[in-house]
Amino acid sequence: MKLTLFNKVGSYAVLISAIFLIQSCAKDDPQPEARFEIAFNAQTIGFDKVDSVTASFSRAGQAPNFTRKLTRGVGSNQYYINESDLKEGAWDATINVYTTEDQGSRRKYQLKKKYAALATTTVGPVIKSTDEWTPYIILYNAPNKVEFVMPERQDQSTFELTVPTDKPWNYLYVERSSYDQTGQLAEGKEWKVSAEVKGKINNSTAFFDYTESLKAKKWKSTEVLINLKNIGTGEECFLYYTYINRYTTAN
Repeated sequence: MKLTLFNKVGSYAVLISAIFLIQSCAKDDPQPEARFEIAFNAQTIGFDKVDSVTASFSRAGQAPNFTRKLTRGVGSNQYYINESDLKEGAWDATINVYTTEDQGSRRKYQLKKKYAALATTTVGPVIKSTDEWTPYIILYNAPNKVEFVMPERQDQSTFELTVPTDKPWNYLYVERSSYDQTGQLAEGKEWKVSAEVKGKINNSTAFFDYTESLKAKKWKSTEVLINLKNIGTGEECFLYYTYINRYTTAN
């Protein structure tokens, strides 16, 4: 059967419409999201102790492009994000795993890593001295909203103190003491300052000699004491914590 000119034109129109529709759908289809996962297993810290996980991503050492709170997996020991912003290419990531491990403190395990691709799975923190995750102890005084953060392995001298600006603290005392297997003092250091104390304080020099000396010694336990005071009113704020060294050279 011969096609009339009308039928031919109609056929071409249908064909062109179909091609246009396919192209439009291809353009409208969302780009596949990258699934970025932190996985926990029998060798890592307990999945049940994890409170939350956050990750900050940036390109080529720039300031973080964005920060995301990861979703806790249901039926799997994972925290993850499905993120369309994670385009192809290399990324710098800072990942923080927050846990509650006892009644006196919390932990922050931090990993800074370069990723060639972010559709990947990273194993969570392991209690080993060679683990790539850096563990931090977080102490918090709720009534005064004072927070103190220090490296748990004590291989770094930096500590961070966050103090609200609405109270006139003018004296700060920090003491760290580590003991060996027999209970004898392996290394100790105290640091004090009589000046206005408020805001966020990062200090990497006060305990530098302490941490350098401790690297050459075997320590079993550590005590930490922080005392804030208002000299005029006598008001004080204390944070105290003692813990056992989980990161020995043997592990």
